[in-house]
Amino acid sequence: MKNGLKRANMPNFPYHLLFSIHGQGVRILVLRHHRRHPRYGMSRK
Repeated sequence: MKNGLKRANMPNFPYHLLFSIHGQGVRILVLRHHRRHPRYGMSRK
């Protein structure tokens, strides 16, 4: 995805996580529903 973000789908649920990896840590930016507007949460840093 853009800006170094990665996406993780959640099996059996209509949600996915947008996250980024920083060193040895992970920053979760947004948990969003699959039917939400596709740009939702993309402006977060």
